[in-house]
Amino acid sequence: KPLTEQALLRMPEADYMNEAQRAFFRERLQQMEREILHNAGETTEHLRETVIVPDPADRATIEEEHALELRTRDRERKLLKKIEQSITRIDAGDYGYCDETGEEIGLKRLEARPVATLSLEAQGREQRLDRVFDAPDRGQGLAGARRRRAFPGFDVVRLLRRRAERRHRIRT
Repeated sequence: KPLTEQALLRMPEADYMNEAQRAFFRERLQQMEREILHNAGETTEHLRETVIVPDPADRATIEEEHALELRTRDRERKLLKKIEQSITRIDAGDYGYCDETGEEIGLKRLEARPVATLSLEAQGREQRLDRVFDAPDRGQGLAGARRRRAFPGFDVVRLLRRRAERRHRIRT
């Protein structure tokens, strides 16, 4: 009998990531994977349907809808990779444990985001690092913060000085 969400959350902490829980999350991840692949197929069919519309405004609307759909599929493609990695982690016995600290990620967090690889605390630290290291300006996100941490010669003071100069130039 498959495990329900309520039964999953009622299990004692000592049973964390037992066989039933791993099976529950494997099924959830596989369901997400099937939905994404189904959506991709629908998008392909939808984009093949070429409708010739003489009105430029209608044509622009259709093109914008197609662009939005393609952006959504691109996000889903990235999520698909994370799903595959999570299933691999289940097979290896690493699923449900933080990549950075090795602590339990927690059933509630995994239920909300089955592809999570960091505990809430570790995720918060990563996000704070992003803000400190100016990642939005660089467009590098967490990967940029990790790379900068890997290079101890990285000069935070110089980065902050450059950011202040940039803001000053924008204001004047």
